[in-house]
Amino acid sequence: MGTRTKVAEVKHFGQDKKPTTSLSVDMEDSVVGEDGFAKPTSFYLTLKGQDGSTVTMRLTYSKVADLKFRLEEALLYAAQKERMVKLKAYEEYRKAQEEQATTEQGEAEYGQENTGERQPQRIMVARPPIQPPPASRQPAQAPKQRDEGRGRYPQ
Repeated sequence: MGTRTKVAEVKHFGQDKKPTTSLSVDMEDSVVGEDGFAKPTSFYLTLKGQDGSTVTMRLTYSKVADLKFRLEEALLYAAQKERMVKLKAYEEYRKAQEEQATTEQGEAEYGQENTGERQPQRIMVARPPIQPPPASRQPAQAPKQRDEGRGRYPQ
């Protein structure tokens, strides 16, 4: 087998307040096999439990690439959910501010708390019906067409 290179290591403070490795990732360097072709790169994922037991998994390069893709999708989904939660909180805040402004405006207009039941009256102004203009303001009639054949106006 080829040599292993440490790729990543995650440490945390245990119950004894000392740093301990809980996760490590090692990569096996590619080597040329007996047939002259390079063997695929393998990764070794070592997890350490709270009781001190360790589990090591061997992952092929394709499995690591798939895992990377799935983790990136999960991170994008988590970021989208976080943005949606922030947006919803902002909308609720904006709606509360709007309600407060409306309540304050209602108190200023009516001198009491506006409960939302009483709405200001809209005043409708009646317009007089549209009447035709007087005869003196009727549009002028178009001039009569000249009769081309006789050279005079038709009767």
